[in-house]
Amino acid sequence: MVVAISGSSGLIGTHLRRKFTEKGWVIVELKRNDFLLPDEDFVPKLINADVIVNLAGAPVSKRWTSIHKKEMRDSRLITTAKIVKSIDLLNDKPRLLISASAVGIYEAEKQHTETSTDYSRDFLGRLCQDWEREASRVHSDTRLIIARIGVVLDREKGALPSMIKPFKYGLGGKIHTGKQSFPWVHVEDVVASFLYFIENESTSGIYNITAPQQIDNLLLTKTICRFLKKPAFFRVPKLVLKITFGEGAGMILNAPSVIPERLLDSGYRFKYLTIKSALKDLIGS
Repeated sequence: MVVAISGSSGLIGTHLRRKFTEKGWVIVELKRNDFLLPDEDFVPKLINADVIVNLAGAPVSKRWTSIHKKEMRDSRLITTAKIVKSIDLLNDKPRLLISASAVGIYEAEKQHTETSTDYSRDFLGRLCQDWEREASRVHSDTRLIIARIGVVLDREKGALPSMIKPFKYGLGGKIHTGKQSFPWVHVEDVVASFLYFIENESTSGIYNITAPQQIDNLLLTKTICRFLKKPAFFRVPKLVLKITFGEGAGMILNAPSVIPERLLDSGYRFKYLTIKSALKDLIGS
């Protein structure tokens, strides 16, 4: 099996490389500079690929300046468009394209399955829609999975280490009211779901990659406190988030509730069903 991966050095990409290597698969890493190549030099990188996993994208967890917002768009739309165009130019198409998206596509403060079309009209929502639109142009000979991924929890990278750091010093607390949804997923379930897509040819289309348990920030806070054995006396005000992230604070203050209905209905079995089981693995004992 030959798998080409864009965004291979990121949180999900790093875990996928490790798992695919364990299985003896050949990995082709598509680097940022590769996407600057002319088509005649880029297309050969995909010639032997059975599967392409498209994860490229500038991080959303920093202040959304106008410059960074452009980087967020370009890093997703240009790379996806180039992959799709290159697949079209190949004589032997890859069997599968897994293209990342995010639960930020959904309107906040509502509950969503994959059938929902209540999309957010903010910057992230529009970006996700455009991102998916580029992926959907892939040649019909290549099966397409669009993975709408929630907040990925990992012990070393991503959101969790920065979230728990204040708690370790006794400075942790809920964010704003604590009532906002937190659509999470353990990184091992992200990797396992991608393997499930690769190995099950009956899967196609849009899938929410989130854990089945719906939680809010308050439950997350209480669970972190339990495993770190630390109190949570503080509250992170809305103003602090807006100063730190600018427009990007909205994705923290107003998040959707997201159900992985299609994964569950297809027979996929989550390893980490609850935030308690996930955090026990990642930070507890």
